[in-house]
Amino acid sequence: MGGDLLQPTSIFQPSSSSQQQQSDPAPTGDKFDLLMPEIKGTSFTAQPKAKPTLSELTANKSVSVPSPLHASPATPIRDVLADVEVPLTLIRPSNDPPILVFDSGVVRVNLYKTENKPLPEVSVWLLTVTNSSTARIDDVSLELTANGSDKVKLSAPSSTKLSPFSPICPSSPIQQVIMTTGGTSSLNYKLKFDKEEKSGTLNLL
Repeated sequence: MGGDLLQPTSIFQPSSSSQQQQSDPAPTGDKFDLLMPEIKGTSFTAQPKAKPTLSELTANKSVSVPSPLHASPATPIRDVLADVEVPLTLIRPSNDPPILVFDSGVVRVNLYKTENKPLPEVSVWLLTVTNSSTARIDDVSLELTANGSDKVKLSAPSSTKLSPFSPICPSSPIQQVIMTTGGTSSLNYKLKFDKEEKSGTLNLL
């Protein structure tokens, strides 16, 4: 025993199972075919999507049809008289004779054309209401309306009452500035005083 050397026994002996795994050959292509049969022969080339036919589109109720574009609302016509103001103190009467609007023998309404021209398309008029009776007249008012696309604008009247007539001291008339657009040829008026009402058409030409 003195001359024999003991061979060290390794505690790391490979197990039979690991030896079996190391000895097993790598799987071949045939085994892949058995394990993954669904992959074999599969093509991954993207197929173009067929376009639907006209009959399919008409039969499909879920197909949405784009609605037509809504037309934008028309731009409203600008009222040229909205921002125009002519004070009574700046009125310059013209030499044209007055236009008689109304005459009852007691109340007389005249319309005078002026030389004022705040805008090329705007005409300015001066309306006067006088009293020829010896009684006072209250609640005097005038309404004017234009026809079609014509425009008319009335400023505030100087008063709503007319003093009795006196030959020694004439009473002051009611004065009111009126503006119309250039093409206005006639106006509809409604005159009220002392619970009476008179209406008619006023020709400007």
